[in-house]
Amino acid sequence: MASLRGGGRTTPLVHGRNITNYDNNGRQPEKQHQTPVEPPLDQSMCVPSPAVPLPTCNSVHEFDLSREGARLLGSGNWRGAWDVGSQLLGEENAIGGTDEDRGHHRRRPNTILKTTIWKRQFDRVTINHHSVDAVIADAMTRSRHSIHAYGYCSQAILNEYADRSLEDYVKSRVKVLHMEGMPGKAEDFRVVHRDEMTSGEKLDLAIQVAKAISDLHFPPALSSSSAKNGSVFAVYNDLKPENVMIDEQTGLIK
Repeated sequence: MASLRGGGRTTPLVHGRNITNYDNNGRQPEKQHQTPVEPPLDQSMCVPSPAVPLPTCNSVHEFDLSREGARLLGSGNWRGAWDVGSQLLGEENAIGGTDEDRGHHRRRPNTILKTTIWKRQFDRVTINHHSVDAVIADAMTRSRHSIHAYGYCSQAILNEYADRSLEDYVKSRVKVLHMEGMPGKAEDFRVVHRDEMTSGEKLDLAIQVAKAISDLHFPPALSSSSAKNGSVFAVYNDLKPENVMIDEQTGLIK
């Protein structure tokens, strides 16, 4: 259907082409912009997950946050992470920390308790958030790239400790020393950096990330059921280096 705008007229799809008519002054009519309509979500291929959450509340309640040694490692917008199990490390095993930490015995967490922070409502949404984590962790038990869960109960989950994020690890190995160039000319700047990672190391990290995503899509523990119908078990929608962990003792991506 033709549309009139300021004396001009646009006739859509004449013999497969858009023909534009100009007004008497040679001006092309303004274009009309429409917000694209998202197609409806087809859920016909979705199948119920065979996995269900299996709470182990007795195990979780054995950890007392008031006991000596328990400490808050950090918190985000949803949960806080508590160190509830540590091992002493000597100088040769010191991981991270400052120069003052090195050479002294320090503690490395090996068990983390994640709990919902107080400002969040203890409702069905938060309970479902933890149960999804528990289901995924249980299904990923046989994967080498899984942060294993030791227990789960409603608003809390016990996890294996991971040393640092892939982002921090790469930044510690690839450091920007300085930038050279003329002020005001960004195209002339040259970044001078020191790259301590070999091409083989970078390729190995990339392969491990791909393998971890593959295990998430088709967990080894559920491979028989998910592979048959071709359905993906879980999808990770926030994949970035800061959300990928690496165990520096084993070099495994998790």
